[in-house]
Amino acid sequence: MVGQSFVNFLAKYKIILANFSYLSIIQIFNLALPLITYPFLIRTLGHEVYGKVVFSQAIIGYFVIFVNFGFNISATKEISINRSNPRIVNRIVSSVYQIKGVLLLISFVLLGAYLLFFGKDGDRSLYLLTMWMCVYEFLFPVWYFQGIEKMKHISILTILSRLIFLVLIYLLIASPSDYLLVPIINGVGALVSCLFAIRILIKNGVRFKVQSLASLNYYVKLSYVMAISVGINSFKTNFNIVVVKYFFSYSAVAYYDLALKVVNIGITFLDMISQAIYPKMSKSKDSRFLRNIALVSVGFACVMTIVCQIFSSWIVTILGGAQMQNATLLLRVLAFIFPIYIVGALYGRNCLIVHGYNGEVLKSMFFSGLIYIFLIIVMRYAFPTIDTMFVAVAYIGSFLFESLYRYIRCQNLKLI
Repeated sequence: MVGQSFVNFLAKYKIILANFSYLSIIQIFNLALPLITYPFLIRTLGHEVYGKVVFSQAIIGYFVIFVNFGFNISATKEISINRSNPRIVNRIVSSVYQIKGVLLLISFVLLGAYLLFFGKDGDRSLYLLTMWMCVYEFLFPVWYFQGIEKMKHISILTILSRLIFLVLIYLLIASPSDYLLVPIINGVGALVSCLFAIRILIKNGVRFKVQSLASLNYYVKLSYVMAISVGINSFKTNFNIVVVKYFFSYSAVAYYDLALKVVNIGITFLDMISQAIYPKMSKSKDSRFLRNIALVSVGFACVMTIVCQIFSSWIVTILGGAQMQNATLLLRVLAFIFPIYIVGALYGRNCLIVHGYNGEVLKSMFFSGLIYIFLIIVMRYAFPTIDTMFVAVAYIGSFLFESLYRYIRCQNLKLI
């Protein structure tokens, strides 16, 4: 009886489970391979130089958010709803690419202006090369493959690009002076996967056509709330690195980055649950299904937090060596974000958004961003001797508000 029920469950949710599996493969390679190269890079480049590379990635990350413009959510939803209509799918894909192309050009202009007036000679090259992140965001149509619920192709392409990155890192980087090769190697692997992804997209029958201003305006309006929401959310993550550099040093950035990298593996895995059920929730809006997923996810998130408390020192030593032990306490504190994050992710994307309450998600992120900045200022100047820990506490506090706000609004609107 139990065995038959399990088989029925697998049959009923086989698409969701397949997409979750493929998303898992993607994120494992996206996150695990950089961790594999981390010990090598931190020892070869040194704390200070590696911290500079990480800081440039945090700054360019803001341009990535701008180019993304929330399409990973809005375009995924539109593709999912209209995937049986090739004409509409072509219009969505063409519009998204045109809008992202304009945003990419604006990003290059803004970065060029900044570097012209404020950038140092060495930094100019590093920042320009790190713009591969924006080019990848423009070219790689992850929103299309998520919308049609066929993630197999993305998984294969991600493995390919990450393996190229892994091999070239060990072959080409030998000293601190090779730090510019890090963004170059990343860019080469990313570009290869983008070209294959577009080829698959065309093979699936998608045709690119110049869209009218009315069509472009429609999709901008459809996505701008998500763009602001995702921007505020990512602002906190990237601003962590900026704040640490501003108040401390590039070495402190390296410590914080290590702890954040480990935590982001857990966050990304949890977020995959939210992503995997999003197409189903967009169509069914099944609140009972969402509650069950939330209970299981929170339980799993709590286990992840406990694991980090027990094995944090061991994890840090394996990845960065004994000299990176300053990251251990940061990892233990940041790990408390797991159960907090998954509640906000599930009830934001799969409840408020699918029911059309995009504004509520925006409000939660806007106010959590303000709370984050407020906590940073208060803790820094009320306790002048406090270290990088205050950044981690402020980060968790902002997400706690965000998740509580979303859950309470879902209850008040009688969505759960």
